[in-house]
Amino acid sequence: REAAVLGVQEQRASRTAMRVALHRAAHQRLDRPLVLEDSIAVPIVGEARAAKAGDDRFSRAMRAFVVVRSRFAEDALARAVARGTRQYVVLGAGLDTSAYRAVSAGLAVFEVDHPSTQEWKRARLQEAAEHRLDMLTTGLDADLVRFDYLPALLEMTPAVPALLDTPSDR
Repeated sequence: REAAVLGVQEQRASRTAMRVALHRAAHQRLDRPLVLEDSIAVPIVGEARAAKAGDDRFSRAMRAFVVVRSRFAEDALARAVARGTRQYVVLGAGLDTSAYRAVSAGLAVFEVDHPSTQEWKRARLQEAAEHRLDMLTTGLDADLVRFDYLPALLEMTPAVPALLDTPSDR
């Protein structure tokens, strides 16, 4: 019941994850210059959905917030990797695609989210064909509402430096 209240349905991405992904896709289609280049943004939500993205004042403001937040997080990851970080945890990953732009030798990426969102995302990435999810990330299923993600994080290597990206908009 809680999952349904929060917009998570079986075999679908959560409404929040979809809205955020739509903002990233709209940025690719509507904004110049690009703050964040994301070749997966449109394929992950689908061309038809991306084409319907709004360009009104509110949509532009939300899109700017989402894209700048993503840019900030990815720049922080790049600095952390340069300092030796070898694990990146995206808590509440939703339909985030940063793992596919952050390919770095030896960087393990863990995407933690609701199983339905993870499953939907994997299916969309497989449909996009050029992106190999299993090669780049480890999906960890967790109920973020109940803070039931700590067991999922046991997949990480404790002695290896990690960066944790927490859910503010994913």
